[in-house]
Amino acid sequence: MGLSNFKEAVTDAVFQRSIVHTLYYAAMVVPATLILATAIALLINRATKFYSFIRVFVLLPYVTPAIGTAIGWMWIYDPTYGLANAVLHWLHLPMLQWLQSPYLALPSIAIYSLWHGVGFDVVIMLSALSGLPSGVLEASLVDGASPWRRFWRITLPLISPTMFFLVIVTTIGSLQAFSQVFALSSATGGPENSTTTALFDIYQTAFTYGNFSYASAMAIILVVLILALTLFQRWVGKRMVFYQ
Repeated sequence: MGLSNFKEAVTDAVFQRSIVHTLYYAAMVVPATLILATAIALLINRATKFYSFIRVFVLLPYVTPAIGTAIGWMWIYDPTYGLANAVLHWLHLPMLQWLQSPYLALPSIAIYSLWHGVGFDVVIMLSALSGLPSGVLEASLVDGASPWRRFWRITLPLISPTMFFLVIVTTIGSLQAFSQVFALSSATGGPENSTTTALFDIYQTAFTYGNFSYASAMAIILVVLILALTLFQRWVGKRMVFYQ
């Protein structure tokens, strides 16, 4: 009891592995979400004719329940009848086991999470792009700056506070990954526990094995980890983010 739970959690090989899985999952989701959201927002920002429709279409996966959409993605990832392997077969590529593979299960869940959550980041990024000073962009056009130079020298610094906010929010959400892991791994933690994230391990410890005190200690360690990463990102952000 008490501090012994923290000592046990720190030395628990299963919990340590779940922390590694969580960090690996966040390392896949956070950069991919930020890059894809920025690219989609830049494209949508130009499509003024269908702007509202495309924005709603992109946001739609985010507002749908994760459990419900995950069931559909389980069919997509089905190794025999799934759409993913059908596309690979059409491209004459070897078919994969996806959620049944201990090496591909967590990346497969990361792909689903990217599809499900990128809409939120796109909407926030669109808000940042709509607030850019038009005079600065028009002046760069007059000076003959290329689209890439305008993005790198003007747009990116001006939207860097928004990007920094999205990095923090997406990181915190990724470190708390549970519903998508629970649904796509059929509540088992995946093959060889390859999709057991920290929060999923905490859930199993508390509600499957009934060890609530130990699960509470694990949860506190996870909170400390999230806080430490957030403070580190804030420290980096002060040196890299451009504030007007």
